[in-house]
Amino acid sequence: MNPHAFRRVCLSLLGPLLLNACVSLPVTPRVMAEAEVVEKARFLCTHRLLYTFDSSRFPSGMRPEDYIRPEDLSYLRLNGTPRATPSAEGAPLPPARCDVMSSDLAGDAAVVRLQRTKAGASRPETVLANFIGTPVGWRLGYWLPERARFDVQTEQTHARDPDDEMTLPQKVSGPEAGYTVEAAKRGVEGLLVLRCIITREGAVEQCQPLKTLPRGLTEETLRALQASRYTPALFKGEPIAVRFNFFFLFLLPGS
Repeated sequence: MNPHAFRRVCLSLLGPLLLNACVSLPVTPRVMAEAEVVEKARFLCTHRLLYTFDSSRFPSGMRPEDYIRPEDLSYLRLNGTPRATPSAEGAPLPPARCDVMSSDLAGDAAVVRLQRTKAGASRPETVLANFIGTPVGWRLGYWLPERARFDVQTEQTHARDPDDEMTLPQKVSGPEAGYTVEAAKRGVEGLLVLRCIITREGAVEQCQPLKTLPRGLTEETLRALQASRYTPALFKGEPIAVRFNFFFLFLLPGS
């Protein structure tokens, strides 16, 4: 990127006179990265692709390779694409409305929090999109290869994978994951990924790390997560148990 690139921003100032003031702000690599993950998160959320891969949901001219982590696409090519949940009439799912609430970046990881309102829903739900930096840009992670062993081990629980047609679990109570003293002292930052079962009663059980962080962060986050309660996932109005990926992006103040 050209380090001298600038974005021109115009501000309207109301006073005795209407004054249009324009300033030039530097477009840093971080600003560009954040803009990319926010744009891709909104696109994937709108087309119901945050939790379920379905090539038919990509509009014409949009390539999955530009949005999805290469390791996940390779896994899908080898193992087949999971069957997506169709709408009641078998027609394509209508787009959702997605509003970005926040975005955070740490190294080669990013997490975007959105409020998603599906067609016909009375209220929005909070969803997360996690991205991994690659040499060709930011890509959404389904973490399919990493979670395969966990899913085999938990087959007997009859827990399902979440998809974009379900009403997803939402946190009700419990402690927030935070830094350990040692991790803060050592400047540890990055993405932590845990896969757990959220039961029909909203308990968090059988957690397993898919991507860890050192200095006690993984263990402390596991303790906080298993002490939390969630609303259960709903499918056709009925509570079900789901295998769910949790994403925690640890950033030190000033990062």
